[in-house]
Amino acid sequence: MCADNQGVLDRSEVVIIAVCRQDHHEALAGLKVDDDKTVVNLMAGVATDDLRRTLATGAPIVHAIPLPAIRERRSVTVTCPSHPVVDSLFEQLDGALPVADEGAFNVFSALTGTLTVHYAYLATLTSWATDHGIAPTPRTSMCAASSRT
Repeated sequence: MCADNQGVLDRSEVVIIAVCRQDHHEALAGLKVDDDKTVVNLMAGVATDDLRRTLATGAPIVHAIPLPAIRERRSVTVTCPSHPVVDSLFEQLDGALPVADEGAFNVFSALTGTLTVHYAYLATLTSWATDHGIAPTPRTSMCAASSRT
C-alpha cells in the first residue's frame, strides 16, 4: 500500500496508464515517472509526446490497444513501438503485435474502434431477443456467442 499515486509509481518498474482520455491531465497532474521505468499507454487518442510532457519523463512509452477478449487470453494486442518488457507482458495474454510507427498504430486504432459499435449492436440484438421471450443465458446471448468468434 502506498500513500498516493506517486508512491505507486516510485515502486513500480512498469507503469500502466489506463484512464479516460478526457480525464488524463487531471488524473496524472503532478505525477513524475522516473526515466528507468517503462510506461504503457492504454489511452486511445493520447499521443506519446503529450503523455511524456504530462508525466515529465524520458522513460520509454509504449502505446497499446488491448481488446475486450484479452480477459480470456484470446486477443492479440497491438503495441507501438516494440519493447521487450511490454511485448512479453502481452505475449502472456495471447500475443503482441508490435508495429513500427505511429501511422500503423493509428490504422489499427481506427480498426479496433469499430468494435464498440459491434458490441453495442450485439447487445441491442440480445435485448430484442429477451424482449421476445428468449431467456438470456450464456448459450443464447448474442454477445457471448460473438466473443467466441
